Amino acid sequence: MKALFWLLIIAPALFIMYTSVKPLFWFLVILTPIVFIHELGHFLFARLFGVKIEVFSIGFGKPLIKWKDSKDTIWQIALIPLGGYVRMYGDEGAASTPDKEKIDTLSEKEKKLSFHHKKLWQKSLIVFGGPLANYLLTIAIFIIISMHSGVKEFKSEITGIQQKSPAQIAGLQIGDLISDVNGDKIDSIIDLKSKLDANENLSVEIGVIRKKSYLSVNILPKEEEYTNIFGETAKTRMIGVAFEKFSFRKVGLIESFKNSFYQVRDMSCMFLKAIWQMITLKRGTEDIGGPIKIALYSESMANQGFIAILYFVAIISLNLGLINLFPIPMLDGGHLFFYGIEAIIRRPIHYKIQALCFKVGFFMLMGLMSIAFWNDLKAIEFFKKLKLLLG
Repeated sequence: MKALFWLLIIAPALFIMYTSVKPLFWFLVILTPIVFIHELGHFLFARLFGVKIEVFSIGFGKPLIKWKDSKDTIWQIALIPLGGYVRMYGDEGAASTPDKEKIDTLSEKEKKLSFHHKKLWQKSLIVFGGPLANYLLTIAIFIIISMHSGVKEFKSEITGIQQKSPAQIAGLQIGDLISDVNGDKIDSIIDLKSKLDANENLSVEIGVIRKKSYLSVNILPKEEEYTNIFGETAKTRMIGVAFEKFSFRKVGLIESFKNSFYQVRDMSCMFLKAIWQMITLKRGTEDIGGPIKIALYSESMANQGFIAILYFVAIISLNLGLINLFPIPMLDGGHLFFYGIEAIIRRPIHYKIQALCFKVGFFMLMGLMSIAFWNDLKAIEFFKKLKLLLG
């Protein structure tokens, strides 16, 4: 009866959100399972090592729905749907900082249930469980997409050349088969694009096969702007050729897993490279987005179909898992960083130092969120119009 009661309340609410605030609806549909999977990773490792879970929350703030299971864990959906947390026995709050007064007075029986009294490797696995779950979700989604759609393989045979493009100036012809860039073999069109973007020199040597004969030409790519799958403007190096011949190749589970693993690896490296470029001021912070951007993109992906939604979920899950591994206090990576220091010095970092680091981490995250919200506002059309009116 209770489940039916909540269904009667939630179903109309979701319908209203879908019809009146469609981006918010898709934001919740896409983000909620990602957050749940992340927190479930913490939860499962904690339960494995005998830690008592006090609260499993999707969202922050006042609980909208909550219930208690047989092990006295409170499961809840809270008012602010911008994340979630698992509060374990001995935690002071959602960030898993130790409750110093409480853990100093625990009995031996209670210490067995406390997260902060577990062995260092156990605490590390519990903390690492969240990002690990996000990575596993991403790999699983990529496997599903690969097995459903197959692998799209473009042939590197040139089917079109733009007028006055670098390719035309260099003498490339329709029918040429691109085989290498600077001597490095080309396995796919994506491989060609990445090699052009990664090339530090202004010009590149491109090897082609023309009528069964090999020749190499020197090409000076030009930088152009394009719109990526999220509707954002990005830059890439182009030579002005088109590849229209492709095929979908069906793949099995093993090859899908291998392709998914490489895809996750490449996306992680690309994301880390972008972060490093921001830190070294070689790249702006305009790509950092917050909940509004995610909501707008969620609606955009939903309009493109189920596979597009799955792909977007995979990307967000990957980013969430990777960001949480950054050594910033309050994030999972911050805890792992402390545990690494503890393993070296053979004693826990003083709780006052930890508390100070968590405050610094909080302000760092607030700074990042401020940038994200500012970029969110710039992404909204009415804000652009308001900016023009204000001069």
